[in-house]
Amino acid sequence: MPVYNGERFLAAALASICGQTYRDFEFLVIDDGSTDTTPLILADAARRDSRIRIITQPANAGVVAARNAGLQQAQGRFIAVMDSDDVAVPERLARQASHFEAHPDVAVLGGAVQLIDQDSVAGRIKAYPLEPDGEPARRSGAVSHVAGRADGKDLGASGEARERDCARRHHDAGN
Repeated sequence: MPVYNGERFLAAALASICGQTYRDFEFLVIDDGSTDTTPLILADAARRDSRIRIITQPANAGVVAARNAGLQQAQGRFIAVMDSDDVAVPERLARQASHFEAHPDVAVLGGAVQLIDQDSVAGRIKAYPLEPDGEPARRSGAVSHVAGRADGKDLGASGEARERDCARRHHDAGN
């Protein structure tokens, strides 16, 4: 999870990943040269949860460079993408890992997000990945969409997850 000056939403993002029902993961957080209290928030969280590993970049290089730094350090079988202003539903990683286990032909997995404004008011739901017509892709080639909802009904877990090897090949290819 890359973060740059993310103090406003960082604690909630960290708590949502550390509180996952799927417990066996490493949580890489890339501090991309933050100048606010982000480093203090990260250090405190890492003291409380040994799964958190902080990677510090000396200067802000941008979200892509930060995410790539995390991909290079990742040791797990799967890669889940998270942003520092996201909140993941508690079953997100469990549902995504389960889907990958059940469908070994899937390399990229999309979910859905519910947009939340600056005042934490929930807004519309957007599912990923999208087909060219803007509709959620249900299963096309090596891409799947998992549906569900924060309350267990019909919204997918936010974010995406990728097989480590697929992400590594993509990164090594310069993409």
